[in-house]
Amino acid sequence: MLYWGSAWRHTGTCVPTPEQITAAIQTVLTGPYLSGLAQYRDIRPAVLRSSTVVTTTRTVGSTTTRSAASSTPNSTPASPPARTPDNRTLYIVVLPVGVSAGSDSADFVGKHDYYTRHRQRIHFVWTADSGSLDDATRIASHEIIESVTDPEGSAVVGGAGTCAQAGWCEIADICPDTGAALNGVAVARYWSEHADTCITPDLASTYLRPQPSVTPPRDF
Repeated sequence: MLYWGSAWRHTGTCVPTPEQITAAIQTVLTGPYLSGLAQYRDIRPAVLRSSTVVTTTRTVGSTTTRSAASSTPNSTPASPPARTPDNRTLYIVVLPVGVSAGSDSADFVGKHDYYTRHRQRIHFVWTADSGSLDDATRIASHEIIESVTDPEGSAVVGGAGTCAQAGWCEIADICPDTGAALNGVAVARYWSEHADTCITPDLASTYLRPQPSVTPPRDF
């Protein structure tokens, strides 16, 4: 998790704090929330490797502006955490209040995408609604779910007309954006092909039970 910008270091100006958001996301990832993704290509739980505040950047191709994230980021952390050998690291960039994505993403509060750097594909999520802990975790969980199941817009996606929106239509997009509470943390619901409904897996859920083998995933 990368908390982008010096505003995160100003004591008392950011509520929730990076520590609060990180702890909440850790609760989500160590709980049963991602268990429902086993039905999609046998996706396994994720691990939160680290978090840091990033206040310095280096320019990649163009000048860094106050628009801190876009479909192809203009800048990257000067010292990003090391990627895993199999390149399954997902960078979660949390923008402070008052900083928008800019460009064609200015109207979004969260998005996931990827770009190529040094011949490696870098997958990232950014969230721009960090004014409350519930909003921060709900949007982050929404984008994490979608990046894991559809990192490049070519994996688990909805059929034509499933979503009333432009761009990729994914398993959190087709569910009501009201959020749900899981272990006290606000998260996004996502679509389960097995259950044929939107779900928020919890410890009492049947989605934790082993699922029978199915044919390769299809558009739902």
